[in-house]
Amino acid sequence: MKGVKIMKNSWSKPLIIFLSLFILLPLIVTASTNSFEVGKVKAGFSSPIKSWVSVKWYSPLNRKTVTKRFIMVSGPFKLKVDYELKDSSRTVGYKLKAIQKLDIYNFSSWKWVIGGTGNSQQGPKSRWKKYTHRGSFDIYPLLGPSPSICSSFGRFRLRLEAYSTRGKHIKKDRIFYIAKKIPNNSPIPRNKRTAALRWAAMRLEKAATYKKLALVWRSFQNGSRSTFSNAMSEIIVMATGYLSDTNRTDFATSSGLEILTDFADKLGETAGALGEVINNSYMGYTMAKNSWSILKAAEGSLRAAMSQTYLQQAAQAYDLDNSLEQLASACRDEAITFIKLAYGEGVSSGQWDNKLHNEFNKIKWAMQAVSSARSAAQSKLNSLQSQIGQFGGLGPLSGALGNPSQAMNKINKFLRFTEDLIRSDKNMFSTAYGWN
Repeated sequence: MKGVKIMKNSWSKPLIIFLSLFILLPLIVTASTNSFEVGKVKAGFSSPIKSWVSVKWYSPLNRKTVTKRFIMVSGPFKLKVDYELKDSSRTVGYKLKAIQKLDIYNFSSWKWVIGGTGNSQQGPKSRWKKYTHRGSFDIYPLLGPSPSICSSFGRFRLRLEAYSTRGKHIKKDRIFYIAKKIPNNSPIPRNKRTAALRWAAMRLEKAATYKKLALVWRSFQNGSRSTFSNAMSEIIVMATGYLSDTNRTDFATSSGLEILTDFADKLGETAGALGEVINNSYMGYTMAKNSWSILKAAEGSLRAAMSQTYLQQAAQAYDLDNSLEQLASACRDEAITFIKLAYGEGVSSGQWDNKLHNEFNKIKWAMQAVSSARSAAQSKLNSLQSQIGQFGGLGPLSGALGNPSQAMNKINKFLRFTEDLIRSDKNMFSTAYGWN
């Protein structure tokens, strides 16, 4: 009996451990965190006068178009950024730095807020000693019900920075989306789910753009260079993203246009032919892209003229920002309603249809508002020009006041892009559903 007892004890403990691991292994595998490598930041120097800094993006963040920068996740996940700090100079010590920051866009407040783990690494400031620090930053995004759009979808901005010697500094941002897989019980057909996510992203990018365009108009009215610069810098990032397609096929893929025609029956709408929707929408897209190039090239001259009285008075003649604000909200609300519909979060197709109609009405109103703003600005400047003629010119005051004709030229560059962007959306809905 003793022999049997000894034999039982010698096998029981390993057997229990084995069975425990066998039972828990599926749970461990399921709970494992998926890792997405998204970039690398480097800083280094080999002498007091030779140093380098760099930021490199990995797929999918290396893509130009923001609506193609999707990170699809299922279960726990994290992002990873590699870093390398290398001092091989021997004679000079310097604190090489690598910094990573993640923000998420809160569409309720229209602001970037902390969106996940931030990290930094710094080398020692020590002479006569080389060092190489290599590693990775682990980033855990805050994808949840708030401030995310919903618990399955969020708009993020990753910032990578590197510092080296003699003031060398690089800072690069990437705006992208993180989305959980659309569930099997979603009303979105399985083969249309990528298009659905891109539709939502494109509408959200447009919403954020309209919001910033309203701020630019306000900066014209009050002469705030800081407001103008901050708004334009974000518009440049967004517009460069969704206006980077060079052909119809890429445009159709990025914008997810097929969602409109495919969902027409469920919405009670009569869909136009997808090919015609793409062609007409792409024509409007091309016009917006051309006028965007003109506005971007004029950014510096607009900033320089921000304090000039005539530019301010031309913008003060009409409050265009109100209609742009309402269009931004309507565009955002439509996109968020669609996202909740796609993820089965208590939204019906009828509710999305109502949001689409409201968005289209705000588009039409904004189109009219741009035309009214142009007419009001021109009328105001004509009146001012007439007064100048009566006084025989402004002499030394011309620098502070500016020139009425030049002010109108600057205003028009902004209005042309704004109008073309809105028109491209109007053409899309009109062709897709026959709305007028």
